[in-house]
Amino acid sequence: MASSGQLCTVIARLLGLPEPTLRLHFLNMARAGLRTTGGRGRSAAKMVARDAATLIVAGAVSPAIKDTVETLAQYSDLYPTVGGLRIKQNGEVVASEVLGPNWDLRFMPVSQLASLPGDHTFIDALTAIIEAATFGDLKLEEHEESEIRVRYWPHESKVVPQFEIMIRSPRPFARIKLATGNFEEFRSYQPLQFSVSPTVDMSSSFTITDRTIFAISKCLRDEPYAKLLIKKKRESK
Repeated sequence: MASSGQLCTVIARLLGLPEPTLRLHFLNMARAGLRTTGGRGRSAAKMVARDAATLIVAGAVSPAIKDTVETLAQYSDLYPTVGGLRIKQNGEVVASEVLGPNWDLRFMPVSQLASLPGDHTFIDALTAIIEAATFGDLKLEEHEESEIRVRYWPHESKVVPQFEIMIRSPRPFARIKLATGNFEEFRSYQPLQFSVSPTVDMSSSFTITDRTIFAISKCLRDEPYAKLLIKKKRESK
């Protein structure tokens, strides 16, 4: 399991943010009781999936270090409002359905995500995805550490899910899309009541993919990114 410092290092690289900024966000979260804490040195607390999920949100959309807790409060109140399923054949959508707040996942069972109640939040869903990848229930495309900023697409013969997780600011909104070559399912998340002034006319959106989920899952298992890929390369020589 990863330490808080290891998790900050990985997520800082993935989001392209200064690591000291992420560490300050994490410190604010610890003081507010919003992440795993306890112990020092070898007995220091080990990070879990929810710690990673909340740090991603804070790092991506918090406008200032002092706003860490307020930002997490806003994005912890995003609930599923619109869901959809598109079935594809040869790259073309041949059928579609409107879905409720619960994840359907008939074509790609992910127990951690499917077991979430209808009133789950965006951070609950992001946590479930990270947990599934960390515990091996969700198999993702592997990426080398040296190519952490490059998006790899799987070979056609390999069926692995691709995730797109979009977060919008300053009006809190998020969307999660899970897809393969044959289907895609998505959920939109928004607050029950908007608290941002309606006079705000500018918005920013941030998107991460399964490459981020893969890297974080390796970190939480305390494994190097390129371990398996390096082994394969050596065996092929």
